Amino acid sequence: MSTIPVIIHLHVPKCAGTSIKFSLKERIGLRMLSAEHSDEMARFEAMPASERDAAYDCVAGHIVWGMHEKFTRPVIYISVVRDPLERLCSFFNYVHLQPGHPAHERIANTLPDINAINPHWIERTPGFRAQFTNLICRHFAGKEVTEAGYDALETRLLDDMSAGRFVTGTLDVVETWLSENDVVIPGKTLPHVNRSSDYKADHPFVKASPEMLTPRTRRLLLRLNALDYKLIETISWANFVAGRGPRPEEGWRQAQAARAKAAEGETAAREPGRPKTTAA
Repeated sequence: MSTIPVIIHLHVPKCAGTSIKFSLKERIGLRMLSAEHSDEMARFEAMPASERDAAYDCVAGHIVWGMHEKFTRPVIYISVVRDPLERLCSFFNYVHLQPGHPAHERIANTLPDINAINPHWIERTPGFRAQFTNLICRHFAGKEVTEAGYDALETRLLDDMSAGRFVTGTLDVVETWLSENDVVIPGKTLPHVNRSSDYKADHPFVKASPEMLTPRTRRLLLRLNALDYKLIETISWANFVAGRGPRPEEGWRQAQAARAKAAEGETAAREPGRPKTTAA
């Protein structure tokens, strides 16, 4: 049996997962299992573990923690995490811009502005409760996570990160690990795919961003994703201690500065005649 670890990529929606999947496929080729292909997944499930070990070096897609149980070889999980408000705004824009997305019709007909969202809409919209409620924790635990179950998830994840069984963090952290460990083609940057940057002013929805959220919407989304924020902070500190990333406060300040600059640009674009002011 090979002792080379199987790479398992947990693709959290709107966290650069498609870009990583493209790069993995380019490097690993036919020995990568794409979890989005139902026929291929059915064949995989029907195989005994020894055949899976021999056939695949990587599994990638919208899957959750637990896939390691399908192999007897060692595994390494990889997954990018992203600020939940940024991820949710990106998801909202992406679904609006993709007529073929399963949720497009529902969101296009009922939610043209993310600031109109409310708990009732989330509960009544199939698939959206999971998307809008601690989705990162759900992927990393393999199930829905409550306050009571959070500590067990955090403890297990930190153990796995320390042992090298789980690589997670910002895109920079994960991309660096992939390149340094020859998992993707060294020196080649990840492709940018599935981005929602092709928004035009005539689209029949309001483009979402963290800067345009109303206080009510921001409070709602922060409350629904409190455990995701807690987990991301833990991941950031673990990566900092291991020398894989900046201090979480520095990363937070950088993100805030970038958001403030983007918000200033959007305000200037909406009000071209308004002079800029500086604080005294």
